Amino acid sequence: MKPKSPVTVEKIDFKGWPNSYRMTNGELELVVTGDVGPRVIRLGFVGGQNVFKEHAGEIGTSGEPTWRNRGGHRLWVGPEQPPDSPVTYAVDNSPVQIRVKQGTIEATAPVEPGSRLQKQIVLKMADAGGGVEVLHRITNHNPWTVELAAWGLTVMAPGGTGVTGLPPRGTHPEVLPPTNPLVIWAFTDLSDRRWKFTKKYIILKQDRKQPSPQKIGLFNRDTFG
Repeated sequence: MKPKSPVTVEKIDFKGWPNSYRMTNGELELVVTGDVGPRVIRLGFVGGQNVFKEHAGEIGTSGEPTWRNRGGHRLWVGPEQPPDSPVTYAVDNSPVQIRVKQGTIEATAPVEPGSRLQKQIVLKMADAGGGVEVLHRITNHNPWTVELAAWGLTVMAPGGTGVTGLPPRGTHPEVLPPTNPLVIWAFTDLSDRRWKFTKKYIILKQDRKQPSPQKIGLFNRDTFG
């Protein structure tokens, strides 16, 4: 007989959201909101700091007519469209359906009236350690095909550093083809001191004194392999 998983899920009130769900393996814990979302609002060691940002004044509220950042991890639709678009900045301030089954949490939003898309996040935690599997799913309820990308976006707590790995490096002339694309936006500034480029990694350090946004995209099948 397969041993019972130590991962447990319980319904809690998270800072004014009474229909939230806490998942933990005794070391790690996360909280999924049921009053808004779908959204993971907390991730951290049990009793420790939330590694996700919580925007003051937007935690514990719901029903707002316009989109709210709130913080945490959410599911968006890419490519990004302007704020007045019903696709990317769809309002997610209403309750979501939460299903707990076999050590997983499924958070499913209502069909969005403007885009006719439906978002779902499915979470499964490792029996020990800090591993969490996150499945993002977008269902198209339009009678026509829609081309889009599921975009998992996480707002981290301030003061951190983002690190992404590059594909395995090689030498010239032994490795001649390009290994991966590097994408920059119109507002990307590679001279910004928050960036650091090494042979294996691209690093971006958060700095409250630098308000300008920065962004880089790349393709790598195995970022830290």
